Amino acid sequence: EPVEDFRVEISFAHVDRLIGNHLDPGTIRSILESLEIRVEEEDEQGMILRVPPYRVDVQREADVIEEILRIYGFNRVEITNGLRSTLSSTSKPDKEQVVNMCSDLLSSNGFFEMKSNSLTPASYYDADEMDHLAVRLSNPLSQDLALMRQNLLFGGLEAIAYNINRKQNDLKLYEFGNCYFHRAEKKGDNPLEKYKEAFHMGIYLSGNVQQGNWIQKPVEASFQQLKTYVEMVLIKLGIDLLDLECAGSENPNFAEALIYLQNNTPLVEFGRVAQQKVKQFDIKQTVFAAEFNWDLVLKVLAGHRILFKPLPRFQVVTRDFSLMLDRSVTFEALRTLALKAEKKLLKKVALFDVYEGDKIEKGKKSYALTFTLLDEDKTLTDKQIDKAMLRIASAFEKELGASVRGM
Repeated sequence: EPVEDFRVEISFAHVDRLIGNHLDPGTIRSILESLEIRVEEEDEQGMILRVPPYRVDVQREADVIEEILRIYGFNRVEITNGLRSTLSSTSKPDKEQVVNMCSDLLSSNGFFEMKSNSLTPASYYDADEMDHLAVRLSNPLSQDLALMRQNLLFGGLEAIAYNINRKQNDLKLYEFGNCYFHRAEKKGDNPLEKYKEAFHMGIYLSGNVQQGNWIQKPVEASFQQLKTYVEMVLIKLGIDLLDLECAGSENPNFAEALIYLQNNTPLVEFGRVAQQKVKQFDIKQTVFAAEFNWDLVLKVLAGHRILFKPLPRFQVVTRDFSLMLDRSVTFEALRTLALKAEKKLLKKVALFDVYEGDKIEKGKKSYALTFTLLDEDKTLTDKQIDKAMLRIASAFEKELGASVRGM
């Protein structure tokens, strides 16, 4: 059965508008006939055309006008005195710009970017409590490519094992990539609604993070080193650490870890990878990892506004004191309580010494803290400073059962 010609309608007004010149109908007809495009009907408004089926790229009015212009000649289109432009806008923040900014930051601090496969062995997740969220392939090539990854950690461990096996023991890596989740509770006609794609960033440390030389010893990867890099990324993004909540992590992939939360949603989770996970990849050295929920990062940045204010005219004041408290109390709890007790003058709380030993009561520890106070309207007096410090110390004693010394 023969294939029918394509039927296309064109308007003379549209031809003039798109080409930029007025073409009389006779010229248009002549050009179309030279292209073997048959004019079926014609009136004052336009034409109905029949395009041969072998011209598969000419099926719309715009395609026909493009063919007319090609034969008419681009050089014959007059340049007018008018200027027309199209304004385009992108959503803020620009995802690619933010990713590139953080890539530059980490690369300039000695990190190497890595890429891992989104398809992972099913064995990585079969024993995991997140298995019900797994996106499994119906017909995988092998069991090593049977499941879509739910985090970047296992790909990072594969890269670390690969490098260590080739005598590259000191590693600082990062990766951007998508993770995939199955949401069985979602109902609807669209099957894609049952699946979620989340953009993450992973950071990995193992071995020495800084090489030694004649003047300094090598620096080993540690939880504090990882925390420094995590907070460096957050600060670069303009996220105030004081606006984030801090909590412990119960993720079985980590032996010890922290989570920074934004409105009770995990923004980044970081810590020391569990020994059983490290052994699973035949890695014999400690590995530290962090994983950012980059979709939430972009959502937080969307509400950011950059504000400028002059430097304070009045001098800051610092005060120190030490306190004895239970080992279970964290510095984050102390900082949060101090800022709550003195909202106006207290600007910063820093920890400069921790002691846990046999010289103090069992189950206790000693913290030494520095408090930075500032009144942006006037110089602080000793009376105001003492009153603020007393409020903070009273809050520690009442809320946390601490014993304050050095007031």
